[in-house]
Amino acid sequence: MTRKIIAQNRKARYEYFIDEVMEAGIALTGTEVKALRAGRASIGESYATEIRGEMYWTGANIQEYEKGNRFNHPPVRNRKLLLKKREINKILGKLKTKGVTVIPGLEARGETTTAGLDGLEMRCADFYEKGARFAKWRGVLTVGPEKDGPSRLCLSENASALARYAAVCQKTGLVPIVEPEILTDGDHDVEVSQKVTERVLQTVFAELHAHGVMMEGMILKPNMVTSGIGAMTKASSDVVAAKTVECLRRVVPPAVPGILFLSGGQTEVEATEHLNKMNVLSKKQNPNP
Repeated sequence: MTRKIIAQNRKARYEYFIDEVMEAGIALTGTEVKALRAGRASIGESYATEIRGEMYWTGANIQEYEKGNRFNHPPVRNRKLLLKKREINKILGKLKTKGVTVIPGLEARGETTTAGLDGLEMRCADFYEKGARFAKWRGVLTVGPEKDGPSRLCLSENASALARYAAVCQKTGLVPIVEPEILTDGDHDVEVSQKVTERVLQTVFAELHAHGVMMEGMILKPNMVTSGIGAMTKASSDVVAAKTVECLRRVVPPAVPGILFLSGGQTEVEATEHLNKMNVLSKKQNPNP
């Protein structure tokens, strides 16, 4: 039987070291299956995460099926991965060694930080010798049920880890890509998203300065300022562009040479439209390079 690839993340093998490949089923609704068969999926920013002992596929955008009517599915949601218990335990064991770990004391909130700083300098130096010139570290944060962003401890842990990683990268000759990602989970509006994003970036840059990271030698990879997935009213592309540009102008030091965006579960069309309007808006506000 010939397998047909419906969607794939082409960048994964270039941006990450693939330690092991594991196949899993996915619990999908009928309209999701039909939308996938029609090729209506964007999985570039998706990943697997653990929730109460089960693995879920998070961040994948499966667009609504055009004939689904009232039975349609939400484009972005947590979708359960169908794995055997021993397979889940194997994954969780690897995460505890090098990966995302729950912050002690914040288990109930499910807040995490990215592990892997131990031995990082040696690994960076090794990859530099092999030809690498860039590295990326991702800190995953949430707006939270109270819509006030990550807890102070969670934000401090992630900002500190991002700063220490960036400092090690520059020490070994690599350009650090700093990625503090605020997930779009929740029903918050774009105003809440902007407030939380500004707070997160302010904390991250304070830590970067404290660790002596050279702003001219790093790249920022933040989320765009958008409404939450479950928001009753979605912000227009013009509003998203304006809020994102305003947020970045307020908190990102002018010395930072480049900003790359993650799609954050948006479709390629949505992300491209937002990025285009941001560039147009930025040029209007600052016509001189």
